[in-house]
Amino acid sequence: MKREHPRIPGPAMDPFARHGEHPRKSAVRQAGHRAMQTAGAACMALASSLTWAADGGVGIVATGGAHVTVCSTVSGGLAGDGSTQAAAVQFTGGGNMLTLQVGHAFVGAVMGGAGDTLALGGSGNAPCPGATDGSFDLGAIGSTFHGFGALAKTGPSTWTLTGQGSGTSWDVQGGTLRVDGSVGGARANGGVLGGSGNAGALVLDSGGAVAPGDSPGTLSGTSLIWNGGGAFRFELGATPADSDLLLLSGALTRGTGSGFAFHFADGAGAPQAGRYPLIRFASQSGFVPGDFSYDYQGGAGTLQGHFELTASELDFVVTAVGLAGPGGTTPIPTLDGAVLAWLGALLAGGAALRLRQRSRR
Repeated sequence: MKREHPRIPGPAMDPFARHGEHPRKSAVRQAGHRAMQTAGAACMALASSLTWAADGGVGIVATGGAHVTVCSTVSGGLAGDGSTQAAAVQFTGGGNMLTLQVGHAFVGAVMGGAGDTLALGGSGNAPCPGATDGSFDLGAIGSTFHGFGALAKTGPSTWTLTGQGSGTSWDVQGGTLRVDGSVGGARANGGVLGGSGNAGALVLDSGGAVAPGDSPGTLSGTSLIWNGGGAFRFELGATPADSDLLLLSGALTRGTGSGFAFHFADGAGAPQAGRYPLIRFASQSGFVPGDFSYDYQGGAGTLQGHFELTASELDFVVTAVGLAGPGGTTPIPTLDGAVLAWLGALLAGGAALRLRQRSRR
């Protein structure tokens, strides 16, 4: 008897068309009872063949080199007893990538291997249009997701990590990853790492950026290796308390290359004259103040200052801000302690002179 291929629910537009596949010919197939369910669009973007699973078996099986994008519900099959739940996804063979987008859900375990990647993505394009920004509970790693050798943030979307995942390390390849929970480490090499949690051991590579806080705020970590070409995006407010800060419990280390830039913008208000802590650390190696550069875009018009590096802190000292007007930018210089003392003495001397003059009248 000829076996009928199951129909995967979805919109009128075939979500597999861009890969040259039809659902009946693609590798996403039903395994056992209700092995695959989709809520709304059947959003599976496949780049390699997957195989049938036996009745009551795994919902999606990939045997190497597959790239599966999910923004709907995938279920493992139920055995004949009606209660034994198979895995929703089983990757073998290495080189597989499972990309999660907003709307994803799994009934059953998601099993990867040391050579497989679990990614948080989203671009708003077919086959998964709509919302692209989401959040991910780190507690799902080890409870739903098992065995994946790499964790990544891809695409232009923004994802926020919550919960505890101190044993995880993330590769930020695109978009923005906000760590509002706790992870073991993160490398920014094409995207932006932000958040107000603890990002563990940090590596900032060329093309990547770190933007502490959630506009503004403090991002914590254990250490940072900063390679040339990587940049910081900082918000400076009216006071340091209204500004961004990177707080390291360990070392700040200069890596390879050159070009260590800060891109400043306004925080809670425009920056004012004074000292702004940027990075606090237990120790640092390889850096001198002249290594750092900056630019500024914000309501103050222009920003003048310099970097100061101590044994435990990298600061930016604002020496002048500017007000943009019809005639251009007028710098407003700051007054250091010596100048203020001199002015105070001058004013006091003038007051004393006036008193003496009055006493002679």
